[in-house]
Amino acid sequence: MAKEQQQPLKYSHQTKTPVAIQHESKPSTQMMPHATPFAFLQFMKKRWQIRINHLKNNAEPTKDEILKTFHFTNVKREHDRTTKWMRQRWTTSCNENHSTDGEIIFNCGLFRLFGTIEMAQGIQAQLGTAKGGGGWIRLQDLCQLGGASNDEIVLENTLVELVVAAAIQTRKDHGHAFTKAYCLPNYNAEVKTAQSAEDHYRRIAKGAVLSLWRKRDIIAQACRDTKKWEKAAAVLSKVKGFGGTGFFTKEVLLDVMQTQVLCDCVDRNLWTGIGPGAQRGLDRIYRQDDAKARKKVTGVGAKVGFLRSCILLFEFCWSKDPQWCTEVDLELSDVQFQLCEFDKYERIRKKEGGRKRRYVPRCSVIPASNQMSTHISTESDKIDCAIKKET
Repeated sequence: MAKEQQQPLKYSHQTKTPVAIQHESKPSTQMMPHATPFAFLQFMKKRWQIRINHLKNNAEPTKDEILKTFHFTNVKREHDRTTKWMRQRWTTSCNENHSTDGEIIFNCGLFRLFGTIEMAQGIQAQLGTAKGGGGWIRLQDLCQLGGASNDEIVLENTLVELVVAAAIQTRKDHGHAFTKAYCLPNYNAEVKTAQSAEDHYRRIAKGAVLSLWRKRDIIAQACRDTKKWEKAAAVLSKVKGFGGTGFFTKEVLLDVMQTQVLCDCVDRNLWTGIGPGAQRGLDRIYRQDDAKARKKVTGVGAKVGFLRSCILLFEFCWSKDPQWCTEVDLELSDVQFQLCEFDKYERIRKKEGGRKRRYVPRCSVIPASNQMSTHISTESDKIDCAIKKET
């Protein structure tokens, strides 16, 4: 019997990576019973539509019970509440105060290390430069706060005390300086007593904060020399507090890519860090959609394999629905983040357990008067409500 002729692979102009043509079956409007590339694409489209419906103040943003009950991040990280606030009132500071590339990287890292709008405002208050939101630490600011000293030890001590003081005041005013979204150990460390919280803030300031400050110009040089966030990530991940799964490194550099430092990044859709959640999502789609069969794979080879799979999935989405992907401006990093959310969705659907957070609306709209109904206690809540009122 003659062998069945193999269909040639299709290639993308951008990545020169073969598209996953083996999954080109007819798409469904319903969530697939098994984890497939189509199921993943449908998941992202459903989550995107929820945001659109929220902006239109629809009474029922989704009929999907899982998406309605549990918290899932936006398809685009740029639409998340904290990131949106950061773009409006923090990242733009580099254009106003002529920060160096190293200072831009440091301030992006400092923001993500704590991850809360309130802490950013706390830093701003310590600097005494309130302009409606966000602080921005520069070398010249530390010199002024340190009594016009250029001594490196004095400057570093000034930085440590500034961060600790901001965190203490933020905790006093708002309960926490750290976000619980991805800083749960740090968040929990604030709970016990004021003294234990202060001790923890000091450890973070003397550790991760100082390490990033000392390496800021080296990381900036990697960005300028290569224009690749993969190369910059390799340098940043060696900084204390920014290694591990690579999550913090990825968060910081995605912010840096929105500034003059790495806005001309050449590998934006050719590389992304693949975290544990995204790896589990890829395993469901391309390897083993079985909780017992899935095993943790490590090493350089595994990382390359996961990246290739992520690129295949990215190309698949663009090949199946280019109109939607264009509307979203879907990027490789978006797919990586949503793979983690997709894994969470599947864990809930298949009752596999694991950590998940229920969705709690921060504000709502009363249809009759079109007025905000809940009490707004923090700047972050105001931003969240402002986002909801966008048209």
